[in-house]
Amino acid sequence: MVDIASSGTRAIELIKNNHYDVIVTDIKMPGKIDGRVLYEVIKIEKPDLINKIIFITGDIVSNDTKEFLNDKSNLYILKPFTIDKLLNTVVKVFNG
Repeated sequence: MVDIASSGTRAIELIKNNHYDVIVTDIKMPGKIDGRVLYEVIKIEKPDLINKIIFITGDIVSNDTKEFLNDKSNLYILKPFTIDKLLNTVVKVFNG
């Protein structure tokens, strides 16, 4: 099953109340809860999922984003990407 959240707030609600094998999130999202904040919430609320997060970003120019991605061991996908790239990355995370 796949759930889609239209905001970081909704994503947190879903994550707190459900089990997920993989979480795909954009680093930059509208609102107060972006991918970085979501990562920190997951780290506290569901630490077993922290390595199951895949980040999506179109921003590899900013030092802030580069530092964040380099700091984490999570896989990430650069925009634009193909469905095959997304599926292959999900399989890598799913298989550990």
